[in-house]
Amino acid sequence: MLSKYDILKELGKGISIFPLKECNIKENSINLSASKFSWATTSCDIYIDEDEVDKNKKFSLTQDETHNKKISIVKNDSAVIKDCKNEYIILLPLSTTLIETQEVLSTNSYIGGTYHSKVGMVSKGLGHIGTMVGPNFSGDSLIAVHNTSQNLIVIKVGETFVSVVFHYLNTSYEPINPTISGHTEKFAELGLKVSEDDLVILNEDWKKRFEEVSYKMCQSDDYVRLQKKLKEQQNKKIKKYFCKKNIFVSIFAIILLVGLFIVAQVVDNHSGNTLWTDRYINVGCSGIIIVIISNIIKYIKYNANK
Repeated sequence: MLSKYDILKELGKGISIFPLKECNIKENSINLSASKFSWATTSCDIYIDEDEVDKNKKFSLTQDETHNKKISIVKNDSAVIKDCKNEYIILLPLSTTLIETQEVLSTNSYIGGTYHSKVGMVSKGLGHIGTMVGPNFSGDSLIAVHNTSQNLIVIKVGETFVSVVFHYLNTSYEPINPTISGHTEKFAELGLKVSEDDLVILNEDWKKRFEEVSYKMCQSDDYVRLQKKLKEQQNKKIKKYFCKKNIFVSIFAIILLVGLFIVAQVVDNHSGNTLWTDRYINVGCSGIIIVIISNIIKYIKYNANK
């Protein structure tokens, strides 16, 4: 499983995602957002309170004094309801809603992954998501969300609703992934009503190639800001390592080494041989070099795990 630091190192190499939002990169996953491309698989009439701002109170299954405007959710049609400010995805009770992610996700040949439900969503009554993202996949992700409760559940368009966890493959898988971006080839089979304009957006060519997704991500302001932030953090680590204490210890160690070498030469000059100089070079220096190399390796590993 890849940690946050692994994911950050793999951006543009083994993993590309567009649009990229730093806040969606978690400890060992990336959260994905719900798009306006969402479809209901059952029909139901619901009622809306147009003045309510809380999404959880805005919609109701029954009509009352405040929820007095009826809206019909139709099977295989859009599950999205718009008001003057927001777009909402309505998850009908005991029903499945198909939601395309806003993010286009692309993986290389040595990385795969799995999609998982967010705890906050499951606690409301959504079923667990269990599907995979294979190596060499590129495109939108079509997620089937199951409302197992008898209540309406509402997701704002743009709200995160699923997490993807990545894994390194023991062996790279080179063949092209046959999965089509957003599973648009299944729309007709599922009977989903999708406009031609929406199909054009979902089937854009750039979404199907890792290099193009990576290019868009790397050109985005969010990616540039993230890389700048990571570089600043790395510089701080280096500056922290080269503190006054370490510099003083290093200078003292160099002076000590030079002093011991001079002492060895003085002793050898008086004795008329090179015994102590040879010992210093062959034994002392070897031990010193090993200690230095081992500390360098520890330092590299420490920073690699940060």
